[in-house]
Amino acid sequence: MTVPERISPQIGDSPRARDSERVEDSLDDLGDITVRSIFIGLATCVLVSVWCPQSAWIVGASRLNLSQLPVGAFGVFFSVVLLNLLIGRVLPRLALTPAEVTVVFVSAFIAAVMATSDLLDWVFSVDAVPYYFATPENRWMDDVWPYLQQWAVVRGPSEELRWALIGMPSSESIPWDIWLLPTFWWATFIGAVGFSSICLAVIFRRQWAE
Repeated sequence: MTVPERISPQIGDSPRARDSERVEDSLDDLGDITVRSIFIGLATCVLVSVWCPQSAWIVGASRLNLSQLPVGAFGVFFSVVLLNLLIGRVLPRLALTPAEVTVVFVSAFIAAVMATSDLLDWVFSVDAVPYYFATPENRWMDDVWPYLQQWAVVRGPSEELRWALIGMPSSESIPWDIWLLPTFWWATFIGAVGFSSICLAVIFRRQWAE
């Protein structure tokens, strides 16, 4: 009596391998991330970063980031999609690919989150609040000020610091010098957090996507 030879399953025939191949094929169908998509994405970042804070804090209209899908990001993305459809009918070669459109949406989404109360509003509040809201009653001068790192906050109290919260006289210019140092160090911290997030995404991408 002969024992049937055991056949080991081929890795390429496993369900996981087939799923991985399907994912790679679907990603290939989306197209490549191009230089023009990066520049368009940067342009949408600038537009959203100006539009959302302007609407909320200068005009006093709607806060375009307070939704699960930020209205500011979706509005810009929807406009780009409509424009891309028109270009596709007239000049198909110039139309954005699905991958490029995705880059534009992701850029607008990140800008809507970072430039508003989800991130940068908190950073600038931390910069200005400790000196602006200090009063004899809350005793921040004694209990808070001695522990503040001067590179992390805007030094005060000063008239220039008050302008950030009550408005600047039309005859004055923006006092950039008092904001440069804390902005630089907070940008360094935020950049480090963002870079770490990208590194984690790269490490776990295969498990998530495949």
